[in-house]
Amino acid sequence: MLRLIRITSEFILISALFVNCSKINQNFNIYGEWAGSYNEQRITIVFKTDNSCELNYFDNTDNSIKIITGEFRMDFTKRPIPLTIAKIPQLTYTLNSIVEFSNDNTIKIAEFSPKWRLRPVTFTKVNTVVLKRSDSKFNTKNEGE
Repeated sequence: MLRLIRITSEFILISALFVNCSKINQNFNIYGEWAGSYNEQRITIVFKTDNSCELNYFDNTDNSIKIITGEFRMDFTKRPIPLTIAKIPQLTYTLNSIVEFSNDNTIKIAEFSPKWRLRPVTFTKVNTVVLKRSDSKFNTKNEGE
């Protein structure tokens, strides 16, 4: 009886490791232009293959379009996927958030935090922007298929 329990436990452990490892190896394609709106303001983020990025948004305080550039890092082994934008010439701090892929051409990003420890840990209706891939060069599937 003890041997059966041990074999069952080992099988469950091996199965759990296999399932978790298969999730880690998923190929997420973040590269390209993503667009959406947050608080009725258009936002675009371009993630480039050299790990640089550009965030464009409308600033209500002075009615202008702001552009933030920097270098991004993502850890695809973690859930939710942490996103950090660093080396931002326009700011004196990094931007920290989380990302979730809804499908190949849709992502969710939570509000950015200026401190790593204060980054969101979950997505809510209040803190989340949904972005659609808008650069067809990087699309993995056409929307009409």
